[in-house]
Amino acid sequence: MSIRVNVSEAVAQSESRDIEPVPAGKYLVQIDGAEIKESQSEKNKGKPYVNLELTIVEPEQYTGRKVWWNVMLFGDAYSAVWLGKALGFYDGKGDLEFPEPGDLLGQRFVAKAVVIGETRDKNDPSKVYAPKNEVKGAWNESTWTGANVVTGNTPTKRAGASILP
Repeated sequence: MSIRVNVSEAVAQSESRDIEPVPAGKYLVQIDGAEIKESQSEKNKGKPYVNLELTIVEPEQYTGRKVWWNVMLFGDAYSAVWLGKALGFYDGKGDLEFPEPGDLLGQRFVAKAVVIGETRDKNDPSKVYAPKNEVKGAWNESTWTGANVVTGNTPTKRAGASILP
């Protein structure tokens, strides 16, 4: 059985893109997607996190590019604290009341992106993952200083992952 898919002319003319991570550095980003998920890792199975889809607003040469950030809502929750301070819903005192994911949509902040090089799956070394970005910091939008903040594209090694030769 086949399924008929209605395809526009523009889509029919498109080609696959090999998208590289953006260079390491700070970017003004906007939250365009937010979803609560549960960890599938053996160590933290079932624990909650928020997966954020971030769209780069500035610098101009990266406008529209995407970066994703998993904000952990368990353990030490550094990423939740950073985001809370950046967006003003946490003042650094006591427990953090994390907002509903939909309430985050459209909000902007400065994100520090790093590049993680190719890695192998810890449980299945035959699985190889392409280089990607990870967010390693967040600041209020008012701290954005504009151009010349991108620092380069040097891959970083993530704990527990191996960089391929």
